[in-house]
Amino acid sequence: MTTKHTPGPWSLTDKGNVIGADGEQIVNFLALANAGIESPKANACLIASTPDLLAQRDALAEALTMALGWLEACRDAGDETFRAIARAGAEEARAALAKVKP
Repeated sequence: MTTKHTPGPWSLTDKGNVIGADGEQIVNFLALANAGIESPKANACLIASTPDLLAQRDALAEALTMALGWLEACRDAGDETFRAIARAGAEEARAALAKVKP
């Protein structure tokens, strides 16, 4: 996937600016407050963590793909209870992958 956002890491300054690695301002949480956004500092902290969250999304997708393979291999083995658990786990892993893969 090609990213179209300001490259990370991003950081939050004491003055409420979310700054990109290049020093460019991404957002100012005081501006969020003035726009009537609730919890502007919490939102600014979340915004500042976006590049890290994006990287973790890719790692999570890889782990879920591996788990899905294991669950699919196991769903036909063992007793019916184990197979039902493996089927449910595989369905949850597929649903999670659908949400994290671009």
